[in-house]
Amino acid sequence: MNTAHSDIVLWESFRKGDKDAFAALFRQHYETLFRYGNRMTADTEILEDSIQELFIELWQAKSGAPVLSVKAYLLKSLKYKLLKVFRQRGRVQPLSDGDDISFEWSH
Repeated sequence: MNTAHSDIVLWESFRKGDKDAFAALFRQHYETLFRYGNRMTADTEILEDSIQELFIELWQAKSGAPVLSVKAYLLKSLKYKLLKVFRQRGRVQPLSDGDDISFEWSH
């Protein structure tokens, strides 16, 4: 069985309340999530907390919709979670209307 298929099987078991499947998802994806998040921040405390919070929220809302790719879903969820933390701490500045941004089209 390939990894993506086994992830889907674990995901569906987790959605039905299987704690072992949930733990297996955490173990299988933690390192990938950490490496991905580490490209967004060097602050390992924020990163580890965000991964933990992501899985806590997943467990609390396990009746959510089925997913096609567990890995992609988790990576995207972590990205949004980190961006939310950065915004709250004032680390992300929204782009302005673009009036002060100048660029030149290359040929």
